[in-house]
Amino acid sequence: MQIESYQDVLKSELLVRCGTNSSYSLRAYARDLELDPSHLSRVLNNKQSLSLSSARRISEEIFKEPTEQDYFVTLVEYSTAKKSKSKERALERLISLSQRYPRMKIAAETLNVICDWYYFPILEICALPKFDSQPKKIASFLGLSMTEAKLAIEKLHKLGLIKEKNGRWRKTQSKMKTSNNQPSEALRKYHKQVLQKAIDSVDEQPLESRYIRARTMTTNKEALAEIRGLVEEFFEKVSRVNNKARGHDSVYQMSFQLFDLNMGDKNEKN
Repeated sequence: MQIESYQDVLKSELLVRCGTNSSYSLRAYARDLELDPSHLSRVLNNKQSLSLSSARRISEEIFKEPTEQDYFVTLVEYSTAKKSKSKERALERLISLSQRYPRMKIAAETLNVICDWYYFPILEICALPKFDSQPKKIASFLGLSMTEAKLAIEKLHKLGLIKEKNGRWRKTQSKMKTSNNQPSEALRKYHKQVLQKAIDSVDEQPLESRYIRARTMTTNKEALAEIRGLVEEFFEKVSRVNNKARGHDSVYQMSFQLFDLNMGDKNEKN
């Protein structure tokens, strides 16, 4: 059984805070956690451990639920235990917590990595042959903070989706697939962010840099099923055409939305 580290929990929380406040920084995070910035940096980089007293205080700052607080503190206990019996007891408690409370996270990083819109673009940037894919360049390219860029690169590397080669980050052949048929909070968050990027492009990009088209129509379930198939074929065809092109030098987002405008039935159910 793979147990996530408490450092991963801290990094995930930092990403959430950066996502809600573009000016949020590691220094601000350290202030909120009542830690020295250099101490927090060493903790996040696995160069120094958290004390249990700090873990308890931090758990109360990050989590509202006592069970989540307990889980975080137990992660620290498991990581810092020096005796095998202490480590075994902490592991048993982590397993028990994960079974009793589904919200507790066990090796859930693969799902969480798609929560934010910029992970997939970073993967594609790392495939550009002439791009200097260092955190500073990636942050500038996508309009991210350095903290967001560094943490995203670290997470993608940990998942085996990018690797460092000759001082640059490069995309590996590993695939990260998602399901379009199963509802997921992570996927919903991702699609909302992508839609917001499309909205921003209407005002921020010239016509030659974007293509947005919409059509309103009547239809039925049988036609919808066929349309879905046509859209899937279209995406595959675009991929084949694009893969044949040489000298890629930019990253674009292509999306397709098809949704019901009939709010009457939904309102009656609510």
